[in-house]
Parts: sequence; structure tokens; C-alpha cells
Amino acid sequence: MDIFSIATSFCLVTVTTAEKSVIRVELSENMYPEKSKEIKDIELYEKCVKEFSEYFSGIRKEFTLPYAYSLPPFYSKVLHELKKIPYGQLISYKNLSSKAGNIKAVRACGRACHCNPLPLIIPCHRVTASNGIGGYAYGTEVKRKLLEIEGIKIPDEKQ
Repeated sequence: MDIFSIATSFCLVTVTTAEKSVIRVELSENMYPEKSKEIKDIELYEKCVKEFSEYFSGIRKEFTLPYAYSLPPFYSKVLHELKKIPYGQLISYKNLSSKAGNIKAVRACGRACHCNPLPLIIPCHRVTASNGIGGYAYGTEVKRKLLEIEGIKIPDEKQ
């Protein structure tokens, strides 16, 4: 298992890999990464650095990194549907729950998005509430900025 941090133009991305796959991605505003231990899978490390840097520069539209996750069946269905959302497009939690097989499971879809271990690779930031931006595990301002990278402007919600 490797854990390493990538300082991008947007934030610090900490990646956990195992068995030639990305298994976790975490975003942080802290731009001072902890020193990584010796990285065993240099090829995957270099691919991660390249793809995350390209995404935050507006060049990369889709990640091709190998990944793996283990979640409950409904959450896995939600993440499978999330992967289908194209760069620069949005879907509502309600539409996502329908695509995942249970139109009444809107809150469960939100929870699955929150538990997504692979943000950006599986783009949960592209899901919005019917009345605005909706939540995001790293906060709505981070979500708003990620969407802006993709050319989507969400109006500020009225107080």
C-alpha cells in the first residue's frame, strides 16, 4: 500500500493505492504534504500526479486511473451511475436515485456521494440538489470551485 500527496494548483490531493489501484482520494486545503514514505508503485504514482494535475489545470476531462472500492450494494450502484456523468454536466440527487434503481432513495444517494472514497475519479461533485448546489464532503465552496473548473457556474444561494 502506498499513501502519497500531490500538491496541485487547487488543493493537496492525498492518494492511497493498493494492488495497482487507487482505493482512496482525499482533498485538503493544507498545501504542505507530509513526507511520503518510499513509493512502491512509481508508475501508478506518476499517472496519479499527471492526471490530477491535468484535471485541475482544466486539461483532463476524464480519469483513467485504475480504482477499486468496497461499499454496500446500493452505494456501489450510485457510484457506478456517478461515473457516467460527463465532465461539465450535472445531475440531481433525484435523477441519480432513479438511475440507481430507487427513485425514493434520494437521501441514500446523498449519503453514497458523501461516502465516495474516490472523489474526482468518481465525480460526486456533479450532483446537485433540486433547490441549489447541495452538499459535498469537502464543503460547498470546494464543490462550487470544482464545478467552475468544469465550466459550470452555480449561482450563490439566497440567504
